[in-house]
Amino acid sequence: MTAGRGGTVIVVNLASDAGTPRAANGKRIAPGVLVPDMTLGRFYVVLTALMLGSLLAAMDTAIVNTSLPTIAGALKGFSGYAWVATAYLLASAVVMPIAGKLSDLYGRKKLFNTAIVLFMFGSLACASAQSMTQLIVARGVQGLGGGAIQAITFAILGDLISPRERGRYIAIYVGASTVAAIGGPLLGGFIVDHFAWEWVFLINLPLGVLALAGSVFVLRLPFPPKGGRLDVLGAVLLASGLTCLMLALENGRHGWVRPSVAGLFGGAAILLISFISVERTAPEPMIPLTLFQNRIATWTYVMGALIGAVAFGSANVFLPIYFQNAKGVSSTKSGLYIAPIIFGAFMGTLTAGRLIARTGRYKIFPIVGCYSALVGALFMLRLGPTVPYWQLGIPLFLSGMGAGAVFTTSSVAMQNSIDRSVMGVSTATMTFFRSFGGSLGIALFGTLFSARVASVVDRAIRGTGEIRSVSTLIRDPKAVRALPTAVRTAVVDGLSSGVKSVYVAVIGVLVVLLAVCLTLREIPLATAADSAPAMPIE
Repeated sequence: MTAGRGGTVIVVNLASDAGTPRAANGKRIAPGVLVPDMTLGRFYVVLTALMLGSLLAAMDTAIVNTSLPTIAGALKGFSGYAWVATAYLLASAVVMPIAGKLSDLYGRKKLFNTAIVLFMFGSLACASAQSMTQLIVARGVQGLGGGAIQAITFAILGDLISPRERGRYIAIYVGASTVAAIGGPLLGGFIVDHFAWEWVFLINLPLGVLALAGSVFVLRLPFPPKGGRLDVLGAVLLASGLTCLMLALENGRHGWVRPSVAGLFGGAAILLISFISVERTAPEPMIPLTLFQNRIATWTYVMGALIGAVAFGSANVFLPIYFQNAKGVSSTKSGLYIAPIIFGAFMGTLTAGRLIARTGRYKIFPIVGCYSALVGALFMLRLGPTVPYWQLGIPLFLSGMGAGAVFTTSSVAMQNSIDRSVMGVSTATMTFFRSFGGSLGIALFGTLFSARVASVVDRAIRGTGEIRSVSTLIRDPKAVRALPTAVRTAVVDGLSSGVKSVYVAVIGVLVVLLAVCLTLREIPLATAADSAPAMPIE
């Protein structure tokens, strides 16, 4: 028996015929949920709203990247092509920890709703853009909304569901990412082929309205915001430092020793050191430094960065280049070729989440996940022009399985180890570390990939009088197919060698990740009874 809102007594029948708790009125109560009177139906509505929000943030990038050539042509702005994607990614990464802190202070429901409205406003501004400059600014606004959605969604999940049951529901959001990764490019191509390009952005509006409606009318959280004043100076220093850092990583791929890149890294170091100094004495710090005194939380942040580098900075970026140039497939089909990673991640998340809920244990799953990803990466070293696709699909699936297990476990372990008062900022920090790890992986692996490909391809090009650079050549698969046979063979061999060098680096990262997972301390996972809210429902 537990007291609900306004003193209403709710009797929970733990021995219901379906194994699901029931209230006195006979309605089924969602298992493992911390809101005492949340029925199963209301819970599913909330999950759908959160999933739609995640789907919006995840799918937008996939749709826009596929449609960008058409959009750039319509706006006659090819010079700003790369910044359309960069503006979104930069804004979303920078806003994550700030959004998490704001949700702790002022309420996650308010911040989630605000983020959806901001994302929809940015989408409308993108559709109304008359130039590439306007589109880039609007994409930045979209990124602020999208980053906040990603940061707050998992914190809301942490508020609603006990740690032991939380893992099984994380699979829903990985499922949303699966739909986004596979369906996004297809949907983007369909829209630009059959409709005006503006619908690439306008399609976000109905989904956003549904997510907003589910949140506004159904979502109730068991722990109200703690209130307090925002550390404005800390927020400015953090945002400025992260902006410099992410810009340095973005530009470093084109040359790490350039003065502009060195200046950005130097600026990032100064700003972030100043941020840490301010946080030591701030009454309400943006990111409490005590989070990093929590060994479990610290190790899970490291796990998040490492698996982010592996998952976001390897196959998703470099394999499509290989498939398009070496195998001669379309950009859409090359996206489908890496679908086994996405399906593997979904299965790894689903399996780990259910086993965590059943056993109450979590340490073993990232260890098994690392071994799975290592096996997949080792088999990818067989990559070559004559290797049939099916021999690559299985290793890619294993890699995805491993990544999914690590993603799930790191989230569950981190949220189980921290105080609920910092749930928002700690979860957002985890989300940021994954994003940062992905950016770092793309930058470092990209440098390695480009250097390896150039060492093979440049020699072949020089030998035939070809003057085009490697970077220009491999962005035009038609030009690769038109090359003389000997040169085309050298290009394909170079691409194969480049991808193999990336996977050698991935193996090194996975070994480090495995060592971190082995040191992760396991503590008992709280159940709904352990986490029962002691304060009025928000």
